[in-house]
Amino acid sequence: MSFFGIIPPSWQDGAKCAKRNRITGERPNPELWVTSNLKRAPHRQRHAAELCAGCPVIGQCAEDAVRMRAAYVVRAGVALESVEDNEEMRLYEKLDAIAKGHKASQESRSYR
Repeated sequence: MSFFGIIPPSWQDGAKCAKRNRITGERPNPELWVTSNLKRAPHRQRHAAELCAGCPVIGQCAEDAVRMRAAYVVRAGVALESVEDNEEMRLYEKLDAIAKGHKASQESRSYR
């Protein structure tokens, strides 16, 4: 079983939030990625970005979050929570841009 669900997509195995600590063997606490546990606004989005900084599968995470309409969690460095419709759409647009940017960088590497 994974943080994201019972049968995770294979990309999730490489996620920063799924990696075990090399010394203790423990996985990160999944509660860290629940938006209600983040720092208070206005630092919430920055804290979310810090949690996911350097994650090798951030693009796949963003794409999955848009597809699944994730809420009340941090996905791809974006804190998704119940907000006004315009704000929610802006956050999903940000995730979509992350996903598209990741795909573009992967495609440019495959042509080298």
